[in-house]
Amino acid sequence: MTTLNRLRKCSTQRKELRARRAKTIRKTEAGNIIKLPDGRYRIDCVDSKGKRHRPAFPTKDEAIAALGRIAVRKSAGEFFADGAKATFSQACDLLIKRNQREGLAQTSRERVESVIRAHLRPVFGAHKLSEFAAQRMKFVQEWMDELAQHHHLAPMTLKHIHSAMKLAFDEAIRAGLMGAPNPVTEFGLRIPQHVKRIEREALTLEEISALVGASLRRVKAEHELTYCARFMLVLVGLLAGLRNGECSGLQWDCIDLEGRMIYIRRAWRKGEGIIPETKTGKSGYRDIPMSPILVAAFDAYRERLQSFGYQVEGKVPVFVTEKAPIIRPLAISQGHWATIAAKAGFVDKDGGLDHTFYTLRHTCLTLWRTVGILPDRLQKLAGHRRYETTVKYYLHETPHLQVIRREVEAHLGSDRNPPPEAYVEALGFVLARRWRNEGFDIGCASPRSMVLQISHDGPLALPGNMIDLQPTAVSTEAEPSAPAIGSAIKSVEVTAARCRINPERTSSESTMRRSGRC
Repeated sequence: MTTLNRLRKCSTQRKELRARRAKTIRKTEAGNIIKLPDGRYRIDCVDSKGKRHRPAFPTKDEAIAALGRIAVRKSAGEFFADGAKATFSQACDLLIKRNQREGLAQTSRERVESVIRAHLRPVFGAHKLSEFAAQRMKFVQEWMDELAQHHHLAPMTLKHIHSAMKLAFDEAIRAGLMGAPNPVTEFGLRIPQHVKRIEREALTLEEISALVGASLRRVKAEHELTYCARFMLVLVGLLAGLRNGECSGLQWDCIDLEGRMIYIRRAWRKGEGIIPETKTGKSGYRDIPMSPILVAAFDAYRERLQSFGYQVEGKVPVFVTEKAPIIRPLAISQGHWATIAAKAGFVDKDGGLDHTFYTLRHTCLTLWRTVGILPDRLQKLAGHRRYETTVKYYLHETPHLQVIRREVEAHLGSDRNPPPEAYVEALGFVLARRWRNEGFDIGCASPRSMVLQISHDGPLALPGNMIDLQPTAVSTEAEPSAPAIGSAIKSVEVTAARCRINPERTSSESTMRRSGRC
C-alpha cells in the first residue's frame, strides 16, 4: 500500500471515529445537550448536591424542551432532593450553627441572631426556599421597602437584614437544600436608600403638654379601657422610659406601688410572647423609680381594671383593652400611638407622624439626664448594654429643657448629691405643677420622704389627690344630637394608702406588699 493510500485510510478512520463520538450541540447554565452517535440527544446537568443527571431523548426538540423545564426548576430552587420541603427557617439554623462552629465574635453572632429572631424568622421562617426564586424575591423587596418607608427602620438595620438573608441562602446552597445561584444576588435584592430619617430628638415642653392634654381627652369612639390604657402608656413611656416591648411584657407582679418601683424583667417578643428578658437580654433587667404622677395613675388604673373584673395581681399583663388580653408592641407603636399622636397634632403635611412612641423613651431619658442623673446611673435606668449607647444619644445639649433643671434643683434644695429616686420624684412634682397650671387634672402621690417617715406605731392617712382617668371632654366627632357626657363624668379620687412599716419585717417581705385603702 502506498503512502498516499495509507494516509487516506487514516483520514477515513478519523472521520468515522468523530462520527461515533458524542458531540455537544448546546451549552446553557442549566446544562448541555449532547448528540449521541446513535442519533439520540442527551441532557448533561448537575443538581445542587453534585449528582449528575444524563437523560436521553429521541429527538432534539424533546431534549431542548426538557432542558427548559430543568432551567425553570433550577431558577425556582427546586432541582434538588427535598427542595420542595426545605424552609427558610432551616437556612437560618444552618447560619447560626456555622457562626458558632467557626468561632465568630460574640457581638457578631448576637447581631445575626437578633436580626434572625426579630425580623427574618417571624416573617419568612415558614416560607419554602423554592418560593424566593420562584417569585424572584419580589415579596422580600416589598417588605424591605415597607420597613424603610413606613416603619422607619434604620439603614444599618436594613443592611444587617440583607446580609443575614444572603448568608442564610449561602448556607442552604452549601448544604444542598437549594440550588445555586443565591436569590439575593441573582435577583438584585437592594437595600432601600431613600429612608426617611427620624431624628431621636426629645419632645419640647410645649409638645409634652400637648401630648398629655391629648391623652386626657377621650373621643366618642374610644372604649373606656382603651382610653385608660392609652393614657397609661403615655405616662409610662414619658416618665419611666419603657420600650413598647417592655410595656407589653409588663405584669402586675413587677409594679410595686408601696416601694414606688417598676421592675423590668420581661418583654414581648414576636413569635414567642412574653419572655423573661429584654431587648438587650438579661442585662436589661432594671429597677425604675416611679414618679409620684405614675404612683397615683397606677393606683387609679388598677381600681378601674378591678371595676371591670380584671385581675391586677401576679403574672397578669398590665396593659389590656376590652378586645385584647394584652396590648402587643406593634399595636402600641402603630395603632394606639397613631391615635394619640393625631389628637396631639403630631402629624406632618404628608399625613405621617412627626414622632414615634420611642420618642417618649428618648424624652424621658433626656429629662433624667438634664435634671442631673449621672450617665452611668442613666445607663442602668435605660437598660443599655453599652455605655457608648447612652453617651451617643443622651448626652447632648437640651437648652429648651434647662428650665426644668432649674425647677428641680430648687425643689431639691441643698441636697447636691441625691439618688436617682430623688431626681425622679422632684421631676414628677415639677411636671405635675406645670400641668395643673395648664389646666390638666393630674394626680400626684405624696413625697416619698413622707411615706418613709410613717411609724409602725400607727398608720398615717396621707392627703388625697385627684387624677382624671375619665374623659374630660367630648370630641367634636360626636354627633350634634348626642347628650352632653362631660358633665356626668366624675374624677377618680386617688387617696394615698394607710401604711404601716414594721421594722421587724425584712425588705424582701415588704417589697411587693400592697397598701390598704384609707
